[in-house]
Amino acid sequence: MREWVFLWGVLGGVLGGVLGGCDLFSVKPADGEDTADADADADSDADSDADSDSDSDSDTDSDTDVDTEMCDEAFSTAEPGGPACFTDTLSCGDSVEATNEGGQSGFIGEDWESWFCTPNLDRWDYDAPERVYSMFIPALTTATFDFETPCADLDLFVAYWQDEDTCPTSANSIRECESVDDEGAGGLVSIWSDVGAYYIVVVDGRGGETGNFRLSVDCED
Repeated sequence: MREWVFLWGVLGGVLGGVLGGCDLFSVKPADGEDTADADADADSDADSDADSDSDSDSDTDSDTDVDTEMCDEAFSTAEPGGPACFTDTLSCGDSVEATNEGGQSGFIGEDWESWFCTPNLDRWDYDAPERVYSMFIPALTTATFDFETPCADLDLFVAYWQDEDTCPTSANSIRECESVDDEGAGGLVSIWSDVGAYYIVVVDGRGGETGNFRLSVDCED
């Protein structure tokens, strides 16, 4: 009897080893599982690429838009009524649409150079008529001028000038001046006033050019 029990145990151990080495009881993933995972990864990559392309294209297009419709508009601008060369006064928050045509012609390229407004490397004579504004910038305030000029080669000059009743001449000295003098459709220039002061704001044309422009002023304490 003991011999039978012993033989039965040996036979069971051998049979278990044989069956354990086979793949009969191993669990395999269902058909299509690996394919589904790969498809999901591909979809995720495609969505990511599409979103990235869409955002990039949208930002680029919005940044390069230039409004040229204003060039065909008839901006009515009064003749310089004074005092002196001034067409009008500006204040924080103002926005004007005007043309330098019909303005006064009091400044030349050498003036902008001597007042350190621009290096004028191309030696422009700036013999076009100008539009000249006077503006008081309050103390501890930054005034930012947004200048648009897609219609003609116009430049913007903002210079410290404390006399609101007269305009500077070539004989005067200007201690502070900023400009938008790049070839293009305009730009921004900011002036910081620590104690509050008057500034002269001038739109002038290179080579006698005239055209429409927009000018707005925003101030921050």
